[in-house]
Amino acid sequence: MQRKLTTGYSWLLVVLLTVMTACSKNHPDQPDVTVPSADNSLISLTFKKAENPGLWNDIETEILNDTVHAHTLAGTDISRLVADFSFEGAAVSVGGVEQRSGNTSQDFSAPVKYTVTAENGDTHTYIVKFYDTGIPAVYVNTNGQPINSKDDYVVGHIKITEGLEGK
Repeated sequence: MQRKLTTGYSWLLVVLLTVMTACSKNHPDQPDVTVPSADNSLISLTFKKAENPGLWNDIETEILNDTVHAHTLAGTDISRLVADFSFEGAAVSVGGVEQRSGNTSQDFSAPVKYTVTAENGDTHTYIVKFYDTGIPAVYVNTNGQPINSKDDYVVGHIKITEGLEGK
């Protein structure tokens, strides 16, 4: 009788182990379901002199909430600038046109709306605004002649500007 009881429990144990291993979560024949990401953030946006020959230096921006603030010198032409940006999401667009970092030119004479789209389709819109530093700029053009001395004069032209060109 003891032997029949032990044999019965052994079969029960084998059946339970078979059921448990058959119900494991790792099924190679079933694809993993991935949920599309909801990330749609603009991380950084700059304007590099290397990509914008009309700039005197790189322009770093500050992102506060949904607004990107860019400050530059008076007299800067902001009508054809190429932005260099990083983001979390699937794509960045302006007016429905996809933007490529370091490649796509925009007219920033008026605020520009950058939309970051997440993998799941959610969007987040940022407004890029340019501001004059408020300091008039003095530009000296000597047609490529270097100014090496305060005693030896070089022919040139001076331009004093205020406000942003293109605005």
